Amino acid sequence: MKDSTLLACLSALVLVATTAHADDDCVSNYKETGSFLSGRQYSTSQAFADVPTHQAFQRAYAFTAQNGFTINNANEEAGVISASQSVSYGQGKSVPLSVTVKSEGSGTRVLITYATSGGVTSPSEAIRNHFCKTMEAVAQR
Repeated sequence: MKDSTLLACLSALVLVATTAHADDDCVSNYKETGSFLSGRQYSTSQAFADVPTHQAFQRAYAFTAQNGFTINNANEEAGVISASQSVSYGQGKSVPLSVTVKSEGSGTRVLITYATSGGVTSPSEAIRNHFCKTMEAVAQR
């Protein structure tokens, strides 16, 4: 095998291993609390050892804005993105999403929360998928 082919194969294996690990972190840190009547809170977090905080914030902001959420407020210095999404048949209700980006060691930690009010439901799998796709965007895979 030529050196360039071997290098390409090794690079692909590292990318697959890194992606699987990142997805595992997103899923393993995913939590749901509350109930249909009281409202549910969904959250996850993930650390990125090699993504600067500024880049993580910009990537999370772009992904959130491009994927069904209205950005209500964003403060890069504070590391907070506040967004919301209208509820189908919700008579004007919206569901808040918060993304917090903060320095952690030489890298960055991203925390995402989403909260539905009582009587409002949202598919858990869709929320978890959105959270993990946001994390993938932050990692830029």
